[in-house]
Amino acid sequence: MGHGERAQQAGNHFISNQAVLLDADEQAARSQQVKDWLEKLHELLYDAEDVLDDFATEALRQEMSSRDKKHKMVGKFFSRSNTIVFRVSMTQKIKKLRERMENIAADRKNFSFTERFLDVKVTNRMREQTHSFVLASDVVGRDLDKEHIVSLLLASNMLRNISMLSIVGLGGLGKTTLAKLVYNDQRIVENFEKRIWVYIPEEFDLKMLTERIIRAATGADNAHLDLDQLQIRLRDELMSKKFLLVLDDVWNEDPKRWLDLRDLLTCGAEGSRVVVTTRSKVVASIMGTSAPYELECLSNDECMSIFVRCAFKEGQENANPELLEIGKAIVNKCGGIPLAVRTLGSLLCTKTEERDCLYIKDNDILNISQKENDILPILRLSYDQMRTSLKQCFSYCSIFPKDYHIPREELINLWIAQGFVQSEESRLLEEIGNEYFNELLSRSFFQDVDEAFNCEVLTCRMHDLVHDLARSVAGTLFSYVNCDTKSISKRVRHLLFCEENLRDKEFPGLLLIRKKVNQILKRCLNPLVTWHI
Repeated sequence: MGHGERAQQAGNHFISNQAVLLDADEQAARSQQVKDWLEKLHELLYDAEDVLDDFATEALRQEMSSRDKKHKMVGKFFSRSNTIVFRVSMTQKIKKLRERMENIAADRKNFSFTERFLDVKVTNRMREQTHSFVLASDVVGRDLDKEHIVSLLLASNMLRNISMLSIVGLGGLGKTTLAKLVYNDQRIVENFEKRIWVYIPEEFDLKMLTERIIRAATGADNAHLDLDQLQIRLRDELMSKKFLLVLDDVWNEDPKRWLDLRDLLTCGAEGSRVVVTTRSKVVASIMGTSAPYELECLSNDECMSIFVRCAFKEGQENANPELLEIGKAIVNKCGGIPLAVRTLGSLLCTKTEERDCLYIKDNDILNISQKENDILPILRLSYDQMRTSLKQCFSYCSIFPKDYHIPREELINLWIAQGFVQSEESRLLEEIGNEYFNELLSRSFFQDVDEAFNCEVLTCRMHDLVHDLARSVAGTLFSYVNCDTKSISKRVRHLLFCEENLRDKEFPGLLLIRKKVNQILKRCLNPLVTWHI
């Protein structure tokens, strides 16, 4: 086979592997084998990029040499500047890259990937449908939230005959549970002639949603009707009635779809309300006629109450004081997210050995096996909704340690330097990067925002569980180390060296011998500084 045929074959393998990246990224959350394959492919692409950088550096060196009239043409034959040596070295590197690419392409046959050249969202990982029933006695820490929302729904100062209220917050925070408490409150039952609960699928059209609302309101199946017949039946059902409609778990950010639906709902009596639960502040701004209700995390005491209920049989917590103390440390790592508390507490329900509790206490949540409706898979749904460029920016944030206050401007510049921000005609990369930041902020991936007097975001922080998610999707590409670090994965490409004070400490020698790290960031007494290596 000639060089041209080999190059064409390698190119075909590259395009074929690239086409399945989107699907492989989504499957990696459920398969360690896929995750390993994907990391090998990422490592290969980084190595290929290094080879291209070598060619660019050599071209620049030759250009500079030709401009230097005083340059001596005679040098050592085996020096790196010798073009023959350079060509031989590059030939060997390219040959090894091609062999690795062929092996990766062959391994790909073990997986049922779908080729997708467009960065479109998929809907194969959706949550289970929700329902309106809740056992109020099982809910902890949401009484004040319930009272506030009930008072808003019953307020008589609304100017429109239908108003919309959004409950927004991180996945697993309890938005659906809070909506259930409100929906079943006796005051709500008495004040609304009709109550309707509808779970919203990620992708839908107006016909599907109208049919679901009618089915929830009447119990009748109207799937055989067309949209015009459905809208007539819906308006007949709601005409002059004061109703409460809960739209649970809304993801779609298309304003037109929601405006079309709102137009169909205006036939209700004055005082009708729509409550929306969503993770997206964009959805909240589209849907809400009033300011969104941003749900806060629970206190440690409230989380401990949930943990005790999940981890111990009634009354047994006092018989295990050592386990209870370990449980307090486990609760702390949940950061006030009730679903995380239930996830970890339920793992201990059938375990009474101290070593089981210590394992959960000493490991990040991403290292603990979880079911589909546990906390990390639920948070992963938010990640799956994003386009590729935004996923890259989010996973890059895993390079920072937990609780670190990330400078917004510096983060955007780092995204740009890594090529994650996609250029657009007549727009600055900094402007586009700022949009990326605001989108991640609107999706509740950032919190604890510190603003300047002009409301410009200066710094932000990631919730510990969101940071765990970022580390989970980033794999081994990003890592942070300190003076005590003994080893670094061979696949790491971006490192944060994190040490409060280098006085009387030795700089880790393993950083000096790393050849494949693209970037090292330093966090010491000074702000973050990029080291070029």
